[in-house]
Amino acid sequence: MEEHLNYIEGIVDSVVYQNEENGYTVLRLDVGEEEPVTVVGCIPGVAPGESLSAQGGWTHHATYGQQFKAEVARRGMPTGEKAIFDYLASGVVRGIGISTARKMLDLFGEETLAVLEHEPQRLTENKGLTPKRAEAMGEAFRLQMGMRRLLDFLSAYDLPPQLGMPLYRRFGDRARQAVEENPYLLTEGELAVDFGRADTLALTLGFADDQPQRLSSGVLFTLRHNLDNGHTFLPER
Repeated sequence: MEEHLNYIEGIVDSVVYQNEENGYTVLRLDVGEEEPVTVVGCIPGVAPGESLSAQGGWTHHATYGQQFKAEVARRGMPTGEKAIFDYLASGVVRGIGISTARKMLDLFGEETLAVLEHEPQRLTENKGLTPKRAEAMGEAFRLQMGMRRLLDFLSAYDLPPQLGMPLYRRFGDRARQAVEENPYLLTEGELAVDFGRADTLALTLGFADDQPQRLSSGVLFTLRHNLDNGHTFLPER
């Protein structure tokens, strides 16, 4: 690893810190060297066992030493029983701890995550696990996957991952669907995406030039922009 490198990949070893409000994360990444590398950046909901590739640059923190500051991060679901166990045992899915994770892996092996998302009722094969608790675990995992798919969507269209948390707070696991149905909502409130950027996304997704959402959003954006410039009105035309 030399100072000029701007790409890194590996398996998340541990999460040192995570801010649930804005997604800022400090993690340790196993890159196959003797010691894991410290990675910092906006990576909401990441957990041990996931694969992670990041683009960014090396920095030196006065207290914590060398760090990789991730500007863009792409995540992959854990593969292999050890990685899946590390992921579930970390507590990332509400209701699942070390003991439950081990029992699930013993029963379902590498199919565990698929069972959790699509067939949570099968979790009751684990003695002592009630149908109600099994369904709650499945729902918690589906919420996690909703956030992941939202972040994948933002990354695919070069939108900042910092949008993930406010979108998720507002729309929950429907966040990606909400943006696809109306990309112009990204210009509203705390999201504050530039109209041109939201418009490019909308047109890429197939919105028509005269789509009502496009026209109303464009008018509102222009009014807000000029209000911030000190104007009290604009000529109607």
